[in-house]
Formats: sequence, C-alpha cells, structure tokens
Amino acid sequence: MPLSLKNSATQYGLGGRVLHWTSVALLVTLILTASRFEDLEASTEKVELIREHASYGLIFLLVMSMRLLWRCSNENPLLSYKIPAWQKFSARFLHWGIYVVVITQSLTGLLNLVFAGSSITFFDLFAIPAVIDRHEQWYKLFTGIHFFLSVVIYPLFAIHITAALYHQLFGVLDD
Repeated sequence: MPLSLKNSATQYGLGGRVLHWTSVALLVTLILTASRFEDLEASTEKVELIREHASYGLIFLLVMSMRLLWRCSNENPLLSYKIPAWQKFSARFLHWGIYVVVITQSLTGLLNLVFAGSSITFFDLFAIPAVIDRHEQWYKLFTGIHFFLSVVIYPLFAIHITAALYHQLFGVLDD
C-alpha cells in the first residue's frame, strides 16, 4: 500500500512520520547541546552554546506544535491495533504525556531566557531584545522546572521506545 501524506485508520502518513523523526532529531540535538554547556563555568562559550540550544529549542517548539495540530486533525492508527484496551489507553496517555512534558519544557526554557533578562537570538540571524530586567526568583523557578522536565523525559522516552520495539517485533495490526 503506498504511503499517503495523511494518516489512515491503520497507518501513520508521511506528514506525521516526517514531523515525528524531525522532532526526534531536534531532541537529540537539544540534549547534545545542553550536555556541552551544562558543566561549563560562565563564559562567552557557554553563552553561545545556550543561544544555540535556545535556537534549536524554538524550532523544536514549532515542530511539536505542528505535530500536535497534525495529531488533532488526523486519524489515529493506534485505534486499529490489535492490542488490549489497557495498552491502547497507556499508549495514548504516554503520547499525550510526552507532548505535555516537551512543550512545557520548551516554554520554560523560553521563560528562563525572558526572566534572565536575556535577548532571544535565533542562530545569529535575528534577536528579540530583552523585554524585562533579570528577575532572580522567576529565573530560578523556570530553570528548576526546565531541568526537572529534562530528567522526567528520559523514562517517558524509554517506555515509548520499548513499547514501539515490542509492537514492531510482535505485530499490532489486523491482517
């Protein structure tokens, strides 16, 4: 069966697949850029890495927003899978949980920059100037939430990847 742009009742379409794998690539990029500056002392190198991370984060937020719109406007092939109802419920709950966590994490990263009193640059192509002076309490709050969500996401993805591999190996579609 040829792959359609939109999802069908039994198969994810090309649009959904492209958005999925684009978000995966961006997430890996975000993790790698964050790991490069996480232990650095304050320096121009650290500021540049944070700006790069934030630029990828803005793209990631856009892609995840597009994925959310796509998901809400397309059929969900998961509903056709021949798996127990509790697994369908768990899969849907997990997917929505991932959306909530990564979009919230992206937004807290953005708010972190705002309350740091920083401008928001996009790959040195343009910058949105700082809109407020640094507000230490809000900055610390959003830094803490952003970091906490970066830790929470790992077990969610581990469960997601494990379930996807399980269903690929043992099949889920009606013949």
